[in-house]
Amino acid sequence: MSDLSDKLKQKFLDRVSGELESCEVPGLDDRIYWKPLTGQQQRQIQKAAEKSTAEGICLHVKLRALDEKKELVFGDVALVGMMHDFDFKVISEIFFAMTGDEIGLDDIEKN
Repeated sequence: MSDLSDKLKQKFLDRVSGELESCEVPGLDDRIYWKPLTGQQQRQIQKAAEKSTAEGICLHVKLRALDEKKELVFGDVALVGMMHDFDFKVISEIFFAMTGDEIGLDDIEKN
């Protein structure tokens, strides 16, 4: 590998092993944490998003949302369950915090 690729790999490893990013869960006194998104996760998310934007958002949160113990929050929840049994507004707000996106809920609901 080149010096630049070594540096890029190390930067990613530092982010993964360092302090996790987080946001407060809307309406609760809890936080959701996450690690940087990997290419493999992005590929899974893109496949889900081809079906629907909402499915892609739910999968994004399912794959990345961690609790304070660094355990998956939705690890045991089926994706269909996330889409039907949880408030999508809250799921999408977590997604927006993770990605920094500012897509409006109206735009998501159109897809």
